[in-house]
Amino acid sequence: MAGIMDAAKSIYNIWTMVMVVVIGLFNIIVDAPEMHRKGLTKEAHFSRAIGIVYIIAGPVIFIIIQILAKLFG
Repeated sequence: MAGIMDAAKSIYNIWTMVMVVVIGLFNIIVDAPEMHRKGLTKEAHFSRAIGIVYIIAGPVIFIIIQILAKLFG
């Protein structure tokens, strides 16, 4: 288990988390308004929801991996 957690910790580091949050922000700030402007309202709402999930899940996954790595590593 320690090997798996060390690998996960090395793959999902702080920069990976930042990238996930930036992708979420891009979905909310750029992608969703562009879809809405094109008349794709359902897709715009879905893109905004996915962006929010990315912004929340990115740091949560990072914290969980850090805690599990401390416990099992």
